Amino acid sequence: MGWNRAPDWSADGQLVAFVSQRGAPLASVGSLGGTIVVRSLATGEEREIVPRLASIGTQVRWSPDGRFFLAHGRNASGTGFFRLSAQTGEAELVLREDPPGYVQFPVWAPDSRNLFYLRTTPDASNRLHVQDLETGEDRELLPRSTNNLALSPDGRSLVVRFSDAEGEASVLAIVPAGGGEARELLRVLRPRVLPPWSGLAWTSDARHILFVQTSEASTPQPFELWRISIEGGSPQPTGIATERLHDLRVHPDGERIVFAAGQHRTEVWVMEDFLGR
Repeated sequence: MGWNRAPDWSADGQLVAFVSQRGAPLASVGSLGGTIVVRSLATGEEREIVPRLASIGTQVRWSPDGRFFLAHGRNASGTGFFRLSAQTGEAELVLREDPPGYVQFPVWAPDSRNLFYLRTTPDASNRLHVQDLETGEDRELLPRSTNNLALSPDGRSLVVRFSDAEGEASVLAIVPAGGGEARELLRVLRPRVLPPWSGLAWTSDARHILFVQTSEASTPQPFELWRISIEGGSPQPTGIATERLHDLRVHPDGERIVFAAGQHRTEVWVMEDFLGR
């Protein structure tokens, strides 16, 4: 019973970390009393880190210097994203969440000092922000609602996902990490969609974007992994398709990826004559 998700590579590519839920989940959707597992690709050996949090969410990112994890959770300090020691699980709140100001999809800059993330505003839009962890300076980078993001390996550009004003298309765009105009890269028209919370990543050579698309058909459709050049053009299928592909990460060598797949299902059952009457 349980599940594993939110995988991420170490900077040297020798380790993969993920959140592991062992046993029955908590009643609150999206939270769990989970463990961060660090697994060696060479030996298969696993080390467990129990975060010093009352609960931990399902978004975890490894810092480029390997010293910390970034994880959503809560403790006496508040709710939001915490910087966790990769050795002890000691937690420090760095992105506070004050509803309706939810924070999502944070990613580390290569210097481990700045965080790019989405913050929900009172009008329910998600705005792209960057925060300096040393000074606390926080600023908005893109004045429009955004649904997902991924940072280029050199830290100079972001790819973001949003819906057009009419809600008829899903859009991928490139945004300078220092702020500026968004350059549209891809527009996908309904009934095809780019799921807002699914996989989005740069290849290690920064020449392509990996993204997930699916269909709005009434029956569940597989999530397909595609790629597109950062210069634009026609997207290409990778041949990978599975149920609810998400949490996509590219290995530093550019030859492997790790992701989570599958979904939680709730079912109602009836038991007849279980008392034998």
